[in-house]
Amino acid sequence: MVKASDTVSGLSASQITLIGLGLAALVLPFIGIRSFLPTSSQSTEQSNLDTSSVTLPKQVSALGRIEPVDGVLTVGAPINEILATLTVNEGDWIEEGDVIGYMRSHSERLAQLEAAKQSLVNAKVRLRAETRFNQAQITESATDYEALPAVQSESLLASQATVDRLKSELAFAYQELERFQFLNNQGAIAEREIDQQQANVDQLKEQLRQAEAQLNQQNAASDRELASAAAQLNTLKVGAERVQADSRVETALRDIQLAEVRVENSLIRAPISGRVLRVLTNPGETVSDINGRGKGAILDMGNTRQMLVVAEVHETSISDVKVGQTAVVTSRNNAFDEELTGEVIAIGNQIFKKDVLNDDPTARVDARVVEVKILLDNPEIVAGLTNLQVEIDIDTSTNTALSPVGETF
Repeated sequence: MVKASDTVSGLSASQITLIGLGLAALVLPFIGIRSFLPTSSQSTEQSNLDTSSVTLPKQVSALGRIEPVDGVLTVGAPINEILATLTVNEGDWIEEGDVIGYMRSHSERLAQLEAAKQSLVNAKVRLRAETRFNQAQITESATDYEALPAVQSESLLASQATVDRLKSELAFAYQELERFQFLNNQGAIAEREIDQQQANVDQLKEQLRQAEAQLNQQNAASDRELASAAAQLNTLKVGAERVQADSRVETALRDIQLAEVRVENSLIRAPISGRVLRVLTNPGETVSDINGRGKGAILDMGNTRQMLVVAEVHETSISDVKVGQTAVVTSRNNAFDEELTGEVIAIGNQIFKKDVLNDDPTARVDARVVEVKILLDNPEIVAGLTNLQVEIDIDTSTNTALSPVGETF
């Protein structure tokens, strides 16, 4: 006989016992686990603690290219001229001012220079000869001019003496004529003697007139001779000055200067110290406008002892980039294994279209970017990798807001 206490809702005691054990088996694990879990407030506090203690670094990533610190320089020459000799090869290091090539016109320019130098020698020889000749003429003329007054003086003194003698003789003849007239009046001499003395007086008067005329002519001629001698001397001096002015020496000097410029233009010199990156024109080839800029190109070179990376930073991220921030550079194609480090030295002031294209087909090719220059700390690793495409991570967590903006390029 089953008692009422042994049943609950039609279930037997054994069945109730089994159900209770099953529920206990299900509930007890959850109760144990719950005792070890934090409360809701504890979980929130722990989450906040973990977030505040871990700060992820801020950085701007970009693609870029490697190039020498001053860029790649194209050494040019006049278009359509022929390159005769190139003295360097790709990879050679050359110093600023070194002669690295000769144009075909170089030999002709050298010959013109030598001809100009010989013309200068000839001009100097001729000038010296003409100068000595002119100086000799001037000296002779000056000597004659200085001696002329003395020579004239002797002739004038002789003529003056003749005049003075004739005047004395004429005065004496007049006295004699008066005496003869007195004696004739006394009947002491004949009329014929008076006539003879009168003739003597007339003759002396004529001689005196001629002597005085000759003296006057000599005085006038003396003045003309002095003026002529002075003019001749001055003409010789002016002629000597004209010889100096018309000398071929100055012209030859200018010809030499012009020839030297032409010789220099037929040489190709290194404009900077750097490495030859690429030869664009070989000996025997005509210099052409390779870059389409109206200038002939011989070779590309750059200072590979200082290398930098030109990073193309998207315009939306450029505000985070400052001069002085550090950057890490890696090779996209494993051209080098190391991670290169560098420092931002300049930020461009212009917006460009993206130049370094991403391999990702979903990347935008028309992105607007700003060029940022990063000077590498270890440039020797990439000295031979100009224009290599690289990836750049710029650490923008450092506060460099007070740093200068950098140069414009």
